[in-house]
Amino acid sequence: MSEDRKPLGNQELEMRRTLSNALAFVRGQETLKSLGALTLVELIDEQIVMLDDREGETSVQGLLQRIETLENTLDGTIEAAKIFVPAPPESSVPLPPMPMPDLDF
Repeated sequence: MSEDRKPLGNQELEMRRTLSNALAFVRGQETLKSLGALTLVELIDEQIVMLDDREGETSVQGLLQRIETLENTLDGTIEAAKIFVPAPPESSVPLPPMPMPDLDF
């Protein structure tokens, strides 16, 4: 069932390129029309509905829950990062204070 494929000729390649370009143009126009139909008000309304419908909570409760989840995730990430950060050596000598220049005017 294995057929030997012939390499495409220049005419066939050019036809494929033309068809591909035409399809890309049509799809691009469709995308532009769908994006052009959106308004800022519709997007804001959709975002409000998404926030209000989050697991039956009000938007304030949902926001507080997300903040708490973010804090817990951040705390876990910081604890995990401490494993990779070397601790300062016990015998480290603090740097001497830098002398301040006289600013007499």
